[in-house]
Amino acid sequence: MASWPRSRGFPIEEAVPFRALPLIIIRAFPALLMPIILLGGIYSGIFTPTEAAAVSALYALLLAVFAYRVLGLRSFWNVVISSMKTTAVVTMVLCGAFIFNYVITVERVPLMVFQAFDNYQLETLAIPDTAEHLVPAARLYP
Repeated sequence: MASWPRSRGFPIEEAVPFRALPLIIIRAFPALLMPIILLGGIYSGIFTPTEAAAVSALYALLLAVFAYRVLGLRSFWNVVISSMKTTAVVTMVLCGAFIFNYVITVERVPLMVFQAFDNYQLETLAIPDTAEHLVPAARLYP
């Protein structure tokens, strides 16, 4: 199993010396606290899952800026812009879904579907057998 990456040509990193493990664990410890904060806060009742997501996002932001120093002002602004674009796309999809829901409700489509099934006076198990009567084109493609 250990030779599989070598035979496939994957890049192999050097092994981490055992003496370096404590330093790696200490440097990763703040990030490893996030699941504890997240789940501990939810299960202890300190905050709801939605609030836990916000607390985790804030904690990750603080870690990236202050603890690991990998997020500067310009890269933070790029993250904000990217998040705004993604949020705008999701909002537009939701707006379309709400408009579609309104049209379906105003046109009483659920009532028409119910009446279509009710007119046939079908049993619960008979619906798949009579589906071809509801859509005449279904007979064309057996």
